[in-house]
Amino acid sequence: NASFEAASIEQYAASPAGPVDLLLSLHACDTATDEALAAGVRLGATAIVLVPCCHQELSDQIAAGAKAGALPAAARWQPALAKGLLQHRLADVITDSLRAAALESLGYQADVLEFVSPEATARNLMIRAVATTAAASRRRDAYARYRALADEWAVVPSLERLLGTLWPPQ
Repeated sequence: NASFEAASIEQYAASPAGPVDLLLSLHACDTATDEALAAGVRLGATAIVLVPCCHQELSDQIAAGAKAGALPAAARWQPALAKGLLQHRLADVITDSLRAAALESLGYQADVLEFVSPEATARNLMIRAVATTAAASRRRDAYARYRALADEWAVVPSLERLLGTLWPPQ
């Protein structure tokens, strides 16, 4: 009883064919992963599975903040920020940590895991989320973790804008 739709995220989210049980996004580059995440939340998906690809948006924001001396975390992380590859990988971790915390603050139980052997691909991180009836205090704690991390790195993920009126969570 599965159905599949070939459409852009924006097109499908504007007029879904029916209820969404599972939203799956594989290797969506940069903010396309955030577009998929936001669409899944807006459509009330029971489960969301994201396999991010590149993470350029926050990498650029972190690099700009470090260059301007505007990052609270910059002094502690200077060895990583000084090297392009390490700075990109650090941005990957920050980006996906924010995505998982955002999902939890929106009522999902989120797990971050490897889905294939690291020998197959370096891009093997999966964010798996299932809608729950999480207590309001748990959701508030997740939002506080999200906010603290975003503030420490002085980043504003496009996910916040893409979630529209659902962000910040109530």
